[in-house]
Amino acid sequence: LLIHGMADDNVLFTNSTRLIDTLVNRNIRFDLMTYPGAKHGISGPAPQRHVFGTIEAFFRKNIGTPSP
Repeated sequence: LLIHGMADDNVLFTNSTRLIDTLVNRNIRFDLMTYPGAKHGISGPAPQRHVFGTIEAFFRKNIGTPSP
């Protein structure tokens, strides 16, 4: 799972595009979520709910849910 704020001035989006290019060239599947206007930390109630929901869904899809 790759999550990137498009206005991040700490980790530039070009770094993510290089990683994406490498993953594609190695035929490694990945999920990508970008947040326009977001910096290095995703802030604000709605974006934070969305990013944490995205992370939770990724784990459920790839790891599953624990048995009771």
